[in-house]
Amino acid sequence: MSLYDPETPVSQTILLVGRTRMIIDDARVALGLSDAGFSAATNLAEVEEALQAHQVSHVFIGAGIELEQRLGIVRAIFQNSETTTVHLKDSASGPSGFLPFVRAILSGLPH
Repeated sequence: MSLYDPETPVSQTILLVGRTRMIIDDARVALGLSDAGFSAATNLAEVEEALQAHQVSHVFIGAGIELEQRLGIVRAIFQNSETTTVHLKDSASGPSGFLPFVRAILSGLPH
């Protein structure tokens, strides 16, 4: 699932991976990144689709996905790209910690 505004040039694509489908438009607004394109995935197949459809800059993986699946997703990303960054969220902060986690990482990364 992706959300791109065809009128706005996209400087980077961010892939959000979680146990349940996320509302990408809300994430985009919450993160305040008008020049970023967002995609979402809930499993390895959807991650692979996003990697084929877009040049993904950053991937954020929530802790709700089982460890072996998370590792498979990371493996697929690294096999697909030498430039995509991958960020794994901790379990302790829970689902409400996902957007603050993404925001904190992105604020420290060059665009």
